[in-house]
Amino acid sequence: MTTLAAGSVLDVHAHGTALGGSAVARLPDGRVCFIPFAIPGEDLRIRLTAVKKSFAEAELVAVLAPSPDRVEPPCPVFGRCGGCQYQHVGYARQIALKSQQLRDTLRRIGGIAREDLDEVHAAPEPWAYRNRLGLHPGPDGLGLLARDQKTVIGLNFCPIAKAEVNAALPDAPRTPGARTITIRWSPGGGTVSYAGNAPADLPPCQEEVAGRAYTVPTGSFAQVNPAVADILFALVGRWVTPLAATRVIDAYCGAGFLGLAITDRPVVGLEIDARSIEAARGNAETRGLGASHTYHAGEVEALLDRHLTTEADTTVLILDPPRAGCAPGTIQTILKRLPGWILYVSCEPSTLARDLKLLTPAGYQISRTALLDMFPQTAHFETAVLLTR
Repeated sequence: MTTLAAGSVLDVHAHGTALGGSAVARLPDGRVCFIPFAIPGEDLRIRLTAVKKSFAEAELVAVLAPSPDRVEPPCPVFGRCGGCQYQHVGYARQIALKSQQLRDTLRRIGGIAREDLDEVHAAPEPWAYRNRLGLHPGPDGLGLLARDQKTVIGLNFCPIAKAEVNAALPDAPRTPGARTITIRWSPGGGTVSYAGNAPADLPPCQEEVAGRAYTVPTGSFAQVNPAVADILFALVGRWVTPLAATRVIDAYCGAGFLGLAITDRPVVGLEIDARSIEAARGNAETRGLGASHTYHAGEVEALLDRHLTTEADTTVLILDPPRAGCAPGTIQTILKRLPGWILYVSCEPSTLARDLKLLTPAGYQISRTALLDMFPQTAHFETAVLLTR
């Protein structure tokens, strides 16, 4: 058998998909190989770029037998820019690939077998959806990071950004020494651009959630796809309202987004960003929920332990942590207090699966799962899981 090494060229059949967007093929020596910009079911000619003990990585040389789902990418820098991984895949197949990746990740990392997802929500608009771009200065002007996360690919148009964001590209600030330039659009606040961190005196973004005003501090987190954010908002209301819970604790609540979907019982929001907590209080007041929805700024781990000391068994705990998932202390608090239900919303399936593996031995059962395609044309997606004890 020929020894395989970086630079080897060979023909393979892609049989599977991997988290991150690569197709998966089996090499002659049995190793798994990850191939970006390929589609499962295709026959490929590849060049190995890295050969490890149990797997390999490759670049695509030629598609010998293309998938019927292969389409022409509309972006001239697709394949070099690191923003999108799936522009070459028809949108219905993107959803199928992401659904498979979620099931595989839950099984492989979390030990959770789910033959089917309860809900799968495609984006109403798979293009021109992003209300924010994070740009970097480069030799060809402002652009996005390449796949190597170092080189800057200059651009004057991004097909997944909203028209208002693209219109602001020519006038975005070129501040000397700034490493990032952000362009952000909201329906009530228009377009703002800034270098580095958002200035404290910058007006907040005036978003809309379910057709109603929703204020977010400009530098704070908000979902980048408003249409799918509305779907997620409605899902939270549908899943939580029928539960026999006396209250909801919304951990990592930001400006109150998910907790505002609950209108029939008290909600306690916990968040480290004090500006977001101030906005959450205002958002609750605007919706007539100021008396029932209370918010607290501080370390979520410490706040959660304090607020779960009573009524834990009749509490729904909403978790919407950063991509890194829940901190170990947060998981420990949950296992100590044992809330009756947990609604976990995640943008990173691997850390979601890791945390679910820690929670399920405490008697939690997964009662519902949903995939929401918050990020079409990319390998990323949002997941919601309802745990019942």
